[in-house]
Amino acid sequence: MADDALLVVMSYLNFKELCLCSSTSKRFNRLATSNILWRDLLRKVWVLDVKYENMTPTPAVLQHDPFTHDKFEELRFVQQQNSITKDMDTIMHENPQTQQQCKLLFKKYYFDHPGMSGCYSRIKKLWNQLDAWLYNNAPEIYQTLQDGIPDQETCNSRFTCQSFSSQDVPIDLLCSYRIRDGQTVSHSHPTTGLFGGYSFYEYRANCLLFSAATIRHVVTQLQDRLENMCIFAGRHNVTICMVTKDTGALKRGQVIQFTRDQEPFVLAPSFTEWFERYVRLLTVDQVFEYKRGKNCEIIRYPTTSAFGSDTTTRGVRIQCNAIFIPEYSRINAREQTYFFAYRIRMSMDKSEPKSSTCQLTMRHWRITASTGKEERVDGEGVVGYYPVMKPGAYFEYCSCSSQPTKVSFMGGSFTMKLETTGEEFEAMIDNFELNTAIHL
Repeated sequence: MADDALLVVMSYLNFKELCLCSSTSKRFNRLATSNILWRDLLRKVWVLDVKYENMTPTPAVLQHDPFTHDKFEELRFVQQQNSITKDMDTIMHENPQTQQQCKLLFKKYYFDHPGMSGCYSRIKKLWNQLDAWLYNNAPEIYQTLQDGIPDQETCNSRFTCQSFSSQDVPIDLLCSYRIRDGQTVSHSHPTTGLFGGYSFYEYRANCLLFSAATIRHVVTQLQDRLENMCIFAGRHNVTICMVTKDTGALKRGQVIQFTRDQEPFVLAPSFTEWFERYVRLLTVDQVFEYKRGKNCEIIRYPTTSAFGSDTTTRGVRIQCNAIFIPEYSRINAREQTYFFAYRIRMSMDKSEPKSSTCQLTMRHWRITASTGKEERVDGEGVVGYYPVMKPGAYFEYCSCSSQPTKVSFMGGSFTMKLETTGEEFEAMIDNFELNTAIHL
């Protein structure tokens, strides 16, 4: 078989198979160490794009990413080019006659990132996608992100304390910290948590990605209360942990949040799945909005009707969305109470006639649990207000509800009174879900 044909066959092998192949014969060794094959593996495994003509490496970027702008890519290239070029220069200096630069560069990354070859590409691409979105849409949050931990030795020292070491941290979370070492706390913008937040009444939650040093400090302080747990995100009443060791029903690697009665509520089977879901909802599905200003924040109430309801009656538009609040819920063996916060937005389009002006006088809620049990709530106004809807008007409020089941449905109507005639009508509210699957 011709060399070109063998190279095509070998291009389907992973790096371990390629190394085995190179030991079978001199010819296979020559082909299996080809820069052509290892350049592709650098892209697939380490998200590095090496230009074959001059062996100048540049970080690969996600293809077809609508949030990637040239200016951001220039910034990313400038930040990473020096360190990667230095790696290649070292290889060329140590091996001036070699034609295996790509394989040697792959080897360097492999040993610099022990155990991470299986997850690095997936997590790195997610960070590229998230970085690009933040840079273009939420620069205040982007500026709080810290560079990744540069090498494994430093990573081990930053995570290690008396009762905890980097070996206790699941590999995908450790890999993420090699790419981004959490956030710095912004005192000028206290709500710039990477994972956003929510509020209702006087309660506020916001979720920051901790640095490795912060994780070590928190674990040291709370080691008696959080055995076999690694807190990696939180702030403002929220604590997100990873399970570091199988404990009862909990499995190593699971992402959890503690409830009000200190019971673990599982958010995702792994950090990768939890992180991937968030990045997709934020950057692709655009489920969350970013509020600018002094209290800039990614707001975790969903904005699309796919996660709520959107109903218009006689010009009065009512949008409803809800989120599960584990830290206010109780899920022990004796009591199961699931706590939800919901946001209601009322508006009237500018094109509506002035005769459509009306005022909310009563609220009527119908809440149905998955067991079929129904609860009705009737009262005057909403959270003490009687908003007037006129062309161009907008009103928003947040409230909460406790339910006995993981899934419930909430709907009803607002009684509106026309300003001109005094006529009353019901502005309908289609059912929206109160679902524990919608959470941080």
